[in-house]
Amino acid sequence: MYISKMKLENFKCFDGKKELTFNPGVNYFVGNNNCGKTTIFKAIEFLRTAKTKDGWITKGKEDGEVSVEITLEGEDLADFLEQDDLKKFRPYLIDSSKLVMGTSKNSYLLTPYFK
Repeated sequence: MYISKMKLENFKCFDGKKELTFNPGVNYFVGNNNCGKTTIFKAIEFLRTAKTKDGWITKGKEDGEVSVEITLEGEDLADFLEQDDLKKFRPYLIDSSKLVMGTSKNSYLLTPYFK
């Protein structure tokens, strides 16, 4: 299982809408200080813990929306979500090998993603 895609909107230093794609295996984050490497990990933390946009939204965009969406892929994903403490994520499963989670722009809570 791996994160295959991350979509960010006005999240910290990522102004506007940005989409990052990742490959299976190891992905490296290389860049100057303050270019957003750590922010990628903070976006995952935001999905897990944030209830409001305070402290997470791009400076100067406080009246706007902040959003994070991640896509997980892998053949073992459905089996992985059978663990008792992870069953709550089953509604996010699109098929047996793809899971998409994102924030609601209205409530800023983790909500299932539907297309």
